[in-house]
Amino acid sequence: KPVDIVQLCKKHLPSILEANSNLKFIFGSFKQVDKNEAYEISNISIVESLYTSLDIVLKQARSSICMEYDLGHRSLARSNKQALILVFSNIIHNAVKSLGGKGNIWFRSKEHQGKLCLHISNSGPPLPKDIDIFALNTSESGSTGLGLAICKRTMEKIGGTIEIGEGNAEFIVTIPADCKYPEKW
Repeated sequence: KPVDIVQLCKKHLPSILEANSNLKFIFGSFKQVDKNEAYEISNISIVESLYTSLDIVLKQARSSICMEYDLGHRSLARSNKQALILVFSNIIHNAVKSLGGKGNIWFRSKEHQGKLCLHISNSGPPLPKDIDIFALNTSESGSTGLGLAICKRTMEKIGGTIEIGEGNAEFIVTIPADCKYPEKW
């Protein structure tokens, strides 16, 4: 059966354009971190940034991953939306990869001492304790560790932190909080 190139392009062009846009964003983020340019800081919803990140990663992953949320904060973050999307997307992408397409990812947030703490963990193998995963390292899988190194530098530039949590495969992203949400959502 002959392939209809026009139909094929119509079908796949939106995905190709979106992937291209994501790559431009990632390379732009690399440049921004590298050039030591400042990020514009404003009041943002980490939930919105998290959902955007999930949308970016999960559209590309064909997986059966169960997501669970316990987002107990009420404040906005004092941060940069694009920077958080970069960090969240990298952590989620790494989780999906380590789970091999099946498993659980948990998202839990809380407010503590003027900061928002987002715990992202998964049911995959534990994070290595014997190496600095935020440094450029070559792993057995051939990964350079570039993504987590950029995440750490990005979080530092926006006044936050990223660290390994106590859980099996857990990251804790901490961001300055600002402005309470109104009582009625």
